Amino acid sequence: MSNTSAIRGFRPVGTISGAPWTASVKKFYHSGTLGTPAQVGVGDIVCIDNEAYDADGVPGINHASTSGVLLGVVVSKVPSISKLDGASSVYCTSTENCYFNVCCDPNAIYEVQESTAMALTANAYNCTFLSANPSTTTGYSTQELDIGSPNTTSTLPIKVLGWAQRPDNAVGSAYQKVLVKLNNTLWGGLGATGLT
Repeated sequence: MSNTSAIRGFRPVGTISGAPWTASVKKFYHSGTLGTPAQVGVGDIVCIDNEAYDADGVPGINHASTSGVLLGVVVSKVPSISKLDGASSVYCTSTENCYFNVCCDPNAIYEVQESTAMALTANAYNCTFLSANPSTTTGYSTQELDIGSPNTTSTLPIKVLGWAQRPDNAVGSAYQKVLVKLNNTLWGGLGATGLT
């Protein structure tokens, strides 16, 4: 069986301790003055942006780069009365002011689609992700795991934990769904070295 490509970015599915993820999130602000690449959608990895706090002191976020310190993953957009349907209900354009709920738990486990066909030997390695703007059709993230060069380097942003174990995920094939954690996080510290 082959996998279907269904990119939705990163989705919280559990925690390192084995406890379920309890939908614990924090509210952050997205400023419409940030410019490129400030489009943000559900499933995107984001970072803190100290230039983008709102008037009440809600911390600002921006689309994360693959080399920076990560805050967490966008879980939902706070509803706006003017945008309650379609793709705009789950992402912000680069010129829009809005709020997002972000999973900031450094122990959260995420499921993400992998861009090629990662070998099973890459488990416990560190890697990066493909960073792109969210889809303007669905509003969801288009970020994928980039396992092209898995390594033990502790500064890489993502740590591979394993594979989603379910019938619709053909492990070892293209577009497989992989379980990961964020390796370099603002509240969890710098990353751990990958294992070989």
